[in-house]
Amino acid sequence: MEAQFKQLKTMRERVAFLIQKNPDLAYDSDKLIHTYLYNEIGAEVVNEMSGYDLFLRLVNKYEPLTKIETISRAKRIVVEKMKKDGLFVEKSNEPQKTLFKIINTD
Repeated sequence: MEAQFKQLKTMRERVAFLIQKNPDLAYDSDKLIHTYLYNEIGAEVVNEMSGYDLFLRLVNKYEPLTKIETISRAKRIVVEKMKKDGLFVEKSNEPQKTLFKIINTD
């Protein structure tokens, strides 16, 4: 998947690719951002990095990573386009049903 991700040229294509592979990413921006950066850096490099190393990669001006705001903006554009094309299904807003009820004995 990482090789296919790196072959895509634009960021919107990459975001659309990730959403097509895992549709739940369209509902969770944080998960999408982390998945995007994980694929952008590379699995073998990320697994050996510390948090400080990741921070240095985020602020490095010579080899910059994609900015988080830019990934979020691309996600909004891709999801809007998917809605127009009829490829995006909204999650239902029904409350989650519990498996058991708690009885208050106060």
